[in-house]
Amino acid sequence: MDDINFRAPVFEEHPEGWRSPEDLAEGFLLAWSLELVARRQLDPRDPFGPGVTSRLPESLRNDTFGQLVRPPVWAQITSTHASIARARLTTLCIAWLLFDELNNVWHLEPGDFNQYAQALSLATGGTDRRSVFRDLSAEAAKCLLSDRIARTSSGATDLTIGETWFVTGDAKLLTDQWGHAAIPFVVGGSPISLIGENDLFRSSVWSCARVLVDMKSPDFYISKFKHRRSTIETILESGSRRFARARELPHHQALGVDTWPGWSGEIA
Repeated sequence: MDDINFRAPVFEEHPEGWRSPEDLAEGFLLAWSLELVARRQLDPRDPFGPGVTSRLPESLRNDTFGQLVRPPVWAQITSTHASIARARLTTLCIAWLLFDELNNVWHLEPGDFNQYAQALSLATGGTDRRSVFRDLSAEAAKCLLSDRIARTSSGATDLTIGETWFVTGDAKLLTDQWGHAAIPFVVGGSPISLIGENDLFRSSVWSCARVLVDMKSPDFYISKFKHRRSTIETILESGSRRFARARELPHHQALGVDTWPGWSGEIA
């Protein structure tokens, strides 16, 4: 685990300053912080209440930045396509950032089963109990948190099979008992296989960002990553125009429209 460097510039096709998983994780934290501020300005008491989304600026109503970790429908998780590497590494990075913040509160100690059980319940629960993600969709992040909790509580340092796939993308690791390509995890002693549908990564990345911003504050991340704000706002503004164009097309044509505007906001 100590050999994993999320600051390494592994996305060579990106512009300088956006080539590492940590760069992208910071972008998601900033983008969500900007949206949360806008929501609170519209309705301080209920920023996620009925009608708030429709009143947001057009640039915040479309998930432009999320396209970075949403592989094309045709790009299976066994693929070596760049979008798969971007999705898995960014998801792992932000899930581990979240674990570090949570463990600053939990202080997990090896061999303490009560700590382990409580942390696992918080990380993997939904609306049925007090939980980290509440009603947010975060299946990949829950599994990755479960692995970190289990390893920290047992004192293990070797990566699990699921974590190893997120690091390496090795397709040989992606098999379940039915022979399908799936990401294998063990959560609380039970085997879990995650099918790599194209929203798996995006939902987990955004959910982690939301929880992290809640733990700190949007102002904290807006200030910390202010050097990224111009790029983020350019992408969101340009992406909103692409989404608007796609909505004018027949459904079957709109599905093929690339809504990612490029790092400098190209409109081509």
